[in-house]
Amino acid sequence: MVSSSRAFYPKAGTTAGTFAAGDDSRLTGAGSKLTVTAVKTSNYTAAANEFVQVNAASGAVVVTLPAANTAGAGALVVVKRTEFGGNSVTVQRAGSDTIGTGAATSVAIVTTEGLTLVSTGAGTWMIVSQSQSLTGLDARYVGVNGAHAAIGAATTTDVITAQVTGDSQQRLIINANGVLEWGSGSGAVDVNLYRGNANELWTDDRFTTVGVGASSVCQVTYIAGAGGVSHDVRGDGKHEWGNTSGSLDTNLYRQTTDILATDDDFALRTAGKGLQVKEGSNARMGTATLVAGTVTVSNTSVTANTRIMLTIQSLGTVTAPKAIGITARTASTSFAITSADNTDTSVVAWFLMEPAS
Repeated sequence: MVSSSRAFYPKAGTTAGTFAAGDDSRLTGAGSKLTVTAVKTSNYTAAANEFVQVNAASGAVVVTLPAANTAGAGALVVVKRTEFGGNSVTVQRAGSDTIGTGAATSVAIVTTEGLTLVSTGAGTWMIVSQSQSLTGLDARYVGVNGAHAAIGAATTTDVITAQVTGDSQQRLIINANGVLEWGSGSGAVDVNLYRGNANELWTDDRFTTVGVGASSVCQVTYIAGAGGVSHDVRGDGKHEWGNTSGSLDTNLYRQTTDILATDDDFALRTAGKGLQVKEGSNARMGTATLVAGTVTVSNTSVTANTRIMLTIQSLGTVTAPKAIGITARTASTSFAITSADNTDTSVVAWFLMEPAS
């Protein structure tokens, strides 16, 4: 018996010899040799005691094992993949046979791997080894031209998972369709990242960027080829914009509770568009009807510094607009509007603004 972490495959015509350093081609001792097949590039049914070479560069290949009972106890089949490629190579059972202790019906072989199976003679092929030769391993994982292919049977197949010793669940899962999923290790994965559309990266969850300070930049937007930043978001939530050729010169940020501010001008550049202000109880805009030339408007949002703008919305008993003004105010309570004509019953529109600090 050969016991090793490496896979050894008998060389055609060799029944005796010794292992040379790094040589995976010979087995020590005398005995029956395996029949080495020509390289298979299409589906093939193996015979007992065959060494089957497979090249799937031009398409997927399925190798079907002989019936374990017919092959007899101790019969060998070795399947070796000879190429780096993305097409699948599958070793499948004959009839109702099973493969391995898990009673599988088929086994996939990834690039340059080999699979050695021994018949029990009773309906099962046991997997003796399924490994990568060191030469292939070096080329596949270390060589600059090597590539690792993780191939799943369906888009939802997990091809790579990671967890910490003691975890009950995976912390990272990569699906065959490219979805990355993360979890805590103690529960199911709960956040993801994936390709939503062409040139679009999506998540079904919240994406958080954390800055080391209030003024640190957490997110940056560039225009390809422009050379400069067009937009950034700072740790304190401040948004800044620029023209990509100079420094960022326009901003929008939270000044204090319930106040959104900018240090720059704000332009409405489409005709027919404008500001809309909700009216109602304690609103910042509304109308009031004069009674005998005066009206008191209850409003808890008015302050001692509020700028109150007035205009005649519609005429009442007077035939021409009369002078109107604020004749009294009580901060957080009300303000009074008075007309120059004490018979005036016009409707007055008012608008409240606060000076910026």
